[in-house]
Amino acid sequence: MLAIPTCQECSNLLYPIEDRPRRQLFYACRICDHREPAKEARVYVNNLRAGGEEETGLTKGISKDPTLGRRMIYCPGKCRTFNPCVYFQDQSRRTTTGMTLFYVCTQCETVFKDPKLEGREVPEPEEEAV
Repeated sequence: MLAIPTCQECSNLLYPIEDRPRRQLFYACRICDHREPAKEARVYVNNLRAGGEEETGLTKGISKDPTLGRRMIYCPGKCRTFNPCVYFQDQSRRTTTGMTLFYVCTQCETVFKDPKLEGREVPEPEEEAV
């Protein structure tokens, strides 16, 4: 990631300008006319594939959110039992990733991916005797 350059004299932002005859990039201050040559020939990098994994985002206290969907599912965390879990979609916005569901156990706050997507064997809930 490129750092935002600042003026050494007045600490304002330096803006990229070009010297067309010399084909050189400079950073210039709009306040005090300070100029310095750019260390790289690029001004901006648009990295579309930053990090290949799905991101859960912030999950602290998310199990108490009444607007999220809930489902009884096997918790692979501390509980290792069937508990109500809230679920939400992957927070990253990439075209390379599919729709990944994340679950958060309402008992132990463990965050885990949809077990069907990971190919894990999921135990079935036991039927209650009537």
